[in-house]
Parts: sequence; C-alpha cells; structure tokens
Amino acid sequence: MVATCSIAMAACSNSAAPSSTTAASPPVPNVLAGPTVGVTNQVLGAAESNLAGLDWNTGNLSAVAPLRPPLVRIDAELGAISPRPGVIDTGPLLRKVATIRANGGEPLVIIDYLPAWLGQSTVAASCPGCDPTLVAPQDWAAYDSLVRTVVQRLATAPQPARVFEVWNEPDLTFWNDTKARFLELAAHTHRDVAIVTSETHLALHVGGPAAAMFTADPTFIRNYVAAIEQADLPIDFVSFHWYANYPCLGPDHPESAGERSLWEKLKCSNPNLTPASYGTLIAKVRAAVQSAVPPGRPMPELVLDEWNMSAGGYDVRQDTNVGASFTLASLIEMEDAGLARAYYYRAVKGLPTTPGDWGIATQTGGHIPAWSILYTWEHLHGERLGLVGSQPAGVWIRAVRSGSSISVLVANFSVQSAATQPLTLQFDPACTHDATVRTIDAIHASFDDTGISPEGTTDDHVEAPSQGRLGFSLPPNSAMWVTTSCPPIQ
Repeated sequence: MVATCSIAMAACSNSAAPSSTTAASPPVPNVLAGPTVGVTNQVLGAAESNLAGLDWNTGNLSAVAPLRPPLVRIDAELGAISPRPGVIDTGPLLRKVATIRANGGEPLVIIDYLPAWLGQSTVAASCPGCDPTLVAPQDWAAYDSLVRTVVQRLATAPQPARVFEVWNEPDLTFWNDTKARFLELAAHTHRDVAIVTSETHLALHVGGPAAAMFTADPTFIRNYVAAIEQADLPIDFVSFHWYANYPCLGPDHPESAGERSLWEKLKCSNPNLTPASYGTLIAKVRAAVQSAVPPGRPMPELVLDEWNMSAGGYDVRQDTNVGASFTLASLIEMEDAGLARAYYYRAVKGLPTTPGDWGIATQTGGHIPAWSILYTWEHLHGERLGLVGSQPAGVWIRAVRSGSSISVLVANFSVQSAATQPLTLQFDPACTHDATVRTIDAIHASFDDTGISPEGTTDDHVEAPSQGRLGFSLPPNSAMWVTTSCPPIQ
C-alpha cells in the first residue's frame, strides 16, 4: 500500500501512474525528481545512542524523564561542597547523581571551581584581581585531600558516579590563572582519581579539559594531553565543546546584564554556520590528540560534552524547527566522524525562561522541537546502514536497521539559503513497501504531530515504495523520520 501524508507535510509522492496492461508490471507511484540516495544492507556499526546526552545545570531533571538521557553532565562545584576549611558536604551532589541514575543516565561529574578559601592565597600572591575560585591552589595537599574525598564518596555511593572531568572551559574566562598552573592542577586531579581507583579497586574514568574551542584551535587540547601523558597518568577521554555559531555569540539576547558589553561586541549570526563544522572539528581534535599520545599508549576517547547552535547569548533559532534540523544534522555529523559520546547543552531551561535559552524542556515540562530529535535518536537502537549516491548539499541522512524495520532520519538545513529539497530514497526492492513519514518543519513542532500509517491510494494494487523507491519534498529547515519494513538480512 502507498504511504499517505498530510498536505501540510508535503512529504510523499503518492500519485499513481497510469495502469499497466501487463499484470507482471503493476503501476508505480511517481517519484519526485531530485537526487537519489540508496539505503544499502551494509552494516557500518551500532547506532550511537550515547550522542543524545545532556548537560544539566538548572531546573528539575524530571522535566526530561521521558527522554531517559543516556548520559548527563553536572558540576561538582567544590566551593559549594567545602565552603570553609574542614567542611565537606557531598550530600546535594550525591542526590543529583542519584536523580541522574533514576532517570536512566550515566553521570559525568566535573571537578571544578575551587573553594574561595583555597584560592585566596593564590590571588594574594601571584594572581591579583583574579577570582579565587578560578585559580590554582597554593595548598596542594588540601586540594588533593578534598578531591580524593569527593571522588571516593561519589564512586562508592549506592548510586555512584565514576566518570570525572577536569574543569570547564579553562581556555576561556572560567580560568584566571596561567596555563602552566592549569596543567599543574590537571595533573593533580588525574593523580587524585588514579589514587582513589587503586584504593577502591573500582573502574573510574578521568579526562578533560572541556575546552571551549572558541577559535577551533586544538593547541590547548594537545598541550593538555601531552602534559598528562608526560606525567604518566591515566587519561581516559579528551573533552571539548563546540557551538556552530562561533565566533559569534547568540544574537538575540545576552545571558545576563553583566555580560551585555561583551555580548554587544560579539553578537551576530555566523553566515557560515553549518553542522558540517562538527565533523571538521572532531577530525582536527583527533589529530591533535594522536600527535600528543606516545607510541604504544592507548588513544583517549573523544567526548563532545557541550554543543548547540549558539553560546554566550540566546539564539531564538534553537527553539524552532531550525534548531531541530540543525540538531539532527549535527548528530549525524558526529556519528559519521566516529564520535561515541556527546552532551547537548542543555537539559532544562532557566527561570525566567528567555526565548532562545538552550534547554530542550521547560521547567513545567514543555518541549522545543529539538526534544523530538534527541528523543528519537536515543530510542533508535540497531545497526547503522551504509548509503550510496551523492547527498544533496544541505541534506544529512542516517539509516538504522532494527530487526525487520528500517528508520531513516533526514535533515534539510541551511543558515542562508533554506529551500525545499526534493529527494528520493532507494531501499532494497525486497522491502514490504509500506512506510510511515513524520516531519518537523515550520508547521509541525514534533514528530508526534505527524505520521500517517499507509492506507492505499486511488489504486489498491499500487505498492509503495515503488521497487524500493520513496520520493519526498523536504521543507526548508526540516527534519524527517521515515520508517519502513524490510525482511531481515539472511
């Protein structure tokens, strides 16, 4: 039967061709003009559901509970844990970790932001005017003791956290001290986690430096990896951030009144913004890390633990179908580049909620279109299938097989010349020739808004896809989810 689509979706071509006079050659639906991309039976590997991780720094995580995020990143905030010497209260942090576990996620805890009492002597001695929470401590023994206590309590808790990250964006304003002093702090933190690992005999993981990558220059990451390797310390992953609108800040509103001056200088919409920048950056970071790892040493995993369209200011595109198509295309770029873990910034919007805030859920449980993308991505388990044929410019495609079902996700995104894009998908002719199509576009804010089961057309003998072909007209800045049944590979 031919898959039917609502008029608003403008997705499937289901007009029947003139009837054939030969029973062996049934009539076929017209297939829209445009490039043809084939979905093959070649298995590329497992679908990377861990790319649908989230950063959580405000609101209640229950707002994203239906998503069941596989990974969730949070701050330890050492200053809140130890507001004065001799006080270490990990209770609130342990409760956040337990909440992440209850929602199905693996916590990543950032070891960051020094207690002011531990950094004040540094400010007085060598970093006048610096923020005492963003410098290296003068008392390394006190720092090591604090970090080891926090890591040990988290690692051995009934609901544990066992993945730890050194700092957050030390290549930007979240570090006021010298680069050499940051690398010294990083080495201490890696060593502290290694000591707790040996004491508890637990499999703990440590990495960093959560570089902002504002200039897309991986030199800072290369130096970080080299310093940890030269100290002969474990480094399980290398983390970095990317917001595709860099070097522009979010164009629509500053994050706070105090940041308006800088925001006014850097706000804009980057005319070259593209999801392809993720693939390019991942390749550059991988090359930098490889150059810093000595021969015979294992290659750390690459982790993109903050990403979205814009940072440093709000961007209303993130709340719309534009943000949804960008999100899908970026995820496809990450997976194609071999990335296994990523964390979308962020889980829950702040209060008061400003248009363009990054969260995929409001604090009252509302969802922006990108929610539907991350939800679908996280729940599509199976094997990635290869594609043949040239994908049109501005179109990203991903195919996943699970049992006898094939799901194809398609993003049509352009920051400058958004336009309707015709596309034909070619499946194996043995597929059972019915399909469901769901679309996020300027009219539909969620995949739940569309999706019509096949019911046939004017000719009940017409099968679709025709000989495995399905034609579409992709709306500008849209995301499409196509499901069809195919017999399992023998």
